[in-house]
Amino acid sequence: MAKTKQQIDLEIAALAAQVVTPAYLQQVLDDIVDFASSMPAAVPALPPPGAAPLEGEIIMPLSGGPQTKSSMLAEVLANLPDNTSNLITPLLLRTTLNDMIASYQQYCAVNAQSGTTYTIATSDYGQLVQVSNASPIAVTLPPPTGSFATFSFFFKNAGASTATITPTTSTINGAASLAVTGGNAVYIVSDGTNWQAIAFAGTGGGGRTILAAATTFFVSTTGNDANNGLTSGTAWLTLQHAMNVLAGSYDFGGQNVTVQVGNGTYTAGVNITPWVGGGTLTFLGNTGSPSSCVVNTAGNCFAVQAGALPGALTLNGFRVMGGVGIYAAVSCVLTFSNFDFNTCSGNHITVQGGASVLAGSNYTISGSASVHAFSSNVSYLQLGFVATLTGTPNFAAFAQCFYDAVLYAIGASYSGSATGTRYSAAANGVIQTGGGGANFFPGNAAGSTSSGGQYL
Repeated sequence: MAKTKQQIDLEIAALAAQVVTPAYLQQVLDDIVDFASSMPAAVPALPPPGAAPLEGEIIMPLSGGPQTKSSMLAEVLANLPDNTSNLITPLLLRTTLNDMIASYQQYCAVNAQSGTTYTIATSDYGQLVQVSNASPIAVTLPPPTGSFATFSFFFKNAGASTATITPTTSTINGAASLAVTGGNAVYIVSDGTNWQAIAFAGTGGGGRTILAAATTFFVSTTGNDANNGLTSGTAWLTLQHAMNVLAGSYDFGGQNVTVQVGNGTYTAGVNITPWVGGGTLTFLGNTGSPSSCVVNTAGNCFAVQAGALPGALTLNGFRVMGGVGIYAAVSCVLTFSNFDFNTCSGNHITVQGGASVLAGSNYTISGSASVHAFSSNVSYLQLGFVATLTGTPNFAAFAQCFYDAVLYAIGASYSGSATGTRYSAAANGVIQTGGGGANFFPGNAAGSTSSGGQYL
C-alpha cells in the first residue's frame, strides 16, 4: 500500500540516525516508487535537515524543488558514486531523495468540497478537487507562477449547479473564467503564464464538449446532418439537427454560440430546446436580405416550448412563412431582428406562458396572418421599431393581448396599410401604445377592449 509523503519524509529523516543498510535503503526506495507518478511536480518539498556536509563530500545543491529528468540523473551520479570514490553519507542520500520526491506528483486523492466557494491550494497538486452544492460554486485559481508555475489538477463538479473557475490573474483557455456544469470534469494545467483546461468525454454530463470561446456552427441547404457543423464546408442540413446537437452534445460554458444559416429555403422549422452551460444562442440568417433565408413550414418556423431557456435567444435575418412565424410558450427572452413576416396561416408572432419576445430592429410584414402580434397568459411582447408593410396584408386582428399579458408598442411605428381589426385587448390584457390613439395599428376596422382589457 502506498505511503503518504509525510510517512516517507519520516523514513528519510531516520537515515541520519542509523547505518544505512541495503535492505533499509531498498525499503525507502520501494515506498517512493509506490508513492510517486511520472508527472512533473510543482509542490515544494520539505526542506532537508540542516546538517553540515562532511569534509570532502561531493554534493549537489539541496534545492528540495522539482527537477527535470536529466537534472535528477546528474544528481544521482554525483551524489551516489561508486564505492571506490567518496562515501554515500546520510546527508547525500537525504538530499537526493528529497529532490526525487519534489520532482514527482504526489499520490492521487479526492479533495471533496461541499461549500459554494473554494480556492485551489498547493496541496491540490495532482489531486481530484470535487465540488458539490445545489447553489452556484465559485472556484478561485491562484496566479500560475511560483509554486503554481508547473501545476496541474483534476476538477469535477458533482453537484447540480454550475461551478465557475476564475483565475485571480491571467486567463483560463483564453477567457476570464470557465464554467463547469454538473456532472462534468476537466483537467487544468498551468503553463507558467495562463491556465489551460481540457474537458473529459464520458463524464456525468454525457460526454459534452465544453466550449471555451464563442463558437459558430453552420447550416446549409447543401449540408448533411452527418457532418460536424463546425465549418461552412461541413455544415448541417437542418435547423433542428443543429439544435439537437447543441443541446445534447455541447456545454456552452457561458459562451456565445451562433448557428450561421446559409441562404435558401428550409422546409422544416426548429423547436429550440434548453441547452447546457448558460451563454447565449443566435440563429443568424441573412441580415441584409432576410428574404434570401427562408423558413417555410406548415408548423412553427421558430418555436420555444420544450422548457425554459438558460440564456438569451436571438433570431436574426429570416423570412418566415407557412404556419406560425415565432412561437414562444415557456420562460425565455427572445429577440428577433431583421425579420420578414410573410404569409402565415396562424400568427406571425405568438407569445404566451411567461415568455418575453422583443423586436431588436426594424422589420418587414410582407404577408397576411391570423394575428400579427399576439400576447397572452402573463407574457410580454415588445414592438419598439418601424415595421414596413408591403402590399396590403389582412389580419383578423393586427394586435391581440389577453389574460394578464402585455403588448408594449411604445416607440413602434408602421409604414403601409393593412385590412382587418386593428387591435383587441381582453381578460386583463394590456396593449400599451403610449397614447398612440385608436388608429395606431394598421387595419381598417376599429379595435376593441373587453373583460378588463386595456388599450393605452
